[in-house]
Amino acid sequence: MIHIRSLPFLLARRSILPGLCVALLASTILPAHAQTADEAAHAAERARAAALEAEGKALRAEAEATYEATVPGCYEKFLVNRCIDQAKKQRLETIRRARELEAEGRRLTLAERQRAVAAKPASGEVPTAPPAPTALPASPALAPAAPSGNAAIAPSPAAERIRAQRAEASR
Repeated sequence: MIHIRSLPFLLARRSILPGLCVALLASTILPAHAQTADEAAHAAERARAAALEAEGKALRAEAEATYEATVPGCYEKFLVNRCIDQAKKQRLETIRRARELEAEGRRLTLAERQRAVAAKPASGEVPTAPPAPTALPASPALAPAAPSGNAAIAPSPAAERIRAQRAEASR
């Protein structure tokens, strides 16, 4: 016979087990899903940076093409220099917008690189040092010769001739 007190305990114990299974399953799935969402956000940001830089390059090309097309028409006008100055001003305004777009793209790229560098040490990876050289060069002929103890530097004949000419000129 089941006691009335133990019945809620049994029901509670039965309801804990499925809850624990669901919690365990969720804890294993959520970090992987969050990581893929994080990677997707980084990929979207990289794509945005590339699009901004491409748009900046397109604006620069458009500015140059417009300027090159406008300048020859200026020579047919009465105020040639004013027309050329206006074309230059328009070109510079377009290039300024292109620079802003390219700078924003570079800022996004830099932020992505900085996040990657910051995430590397946090993930426990130790930067590897370059491998130490294990052996000396095989052929001693490639190694430079040691200087002798009584090595004297001999001046070139051209230098001696110039010194002699200068000495005669100063007398």
